[in-house]
Amino acid sequence: QNPRGWFPDCGNHIHAGASILIDPEKEPYPNCYVIAQKRSSKDVTFKKYVTDMGSGYLKPLNPQYPMIPLDDECEIIGVVVDARWDIF
Repeated sequence: QNPRGWFPDCGNHIHAGASILIDPEKEPYPNCYVIAQKRSSKDVTFKKYVTDMGSGYLKPLNPQYPMIPLDDECEIIGVVVDARWDIF
């Protein structure tokens, strides 16, 4: 179980100086932002959760990258519920 908490600069996938608050108990819903993790490498990533034809995908914010299907190798560890940027 992952704790609710702030993730600073999540794997260089969000703007520098940004931190995001996740809730691991919240169910993901279409078009929400999530933190996901690959089970084999423990790498985490910040993506948009989308669905198509009943299947879930992780959509990168950069359209040059492909969508990642949610499968046994990848799990959502929390839904983003807040964000903040250090401006100074």
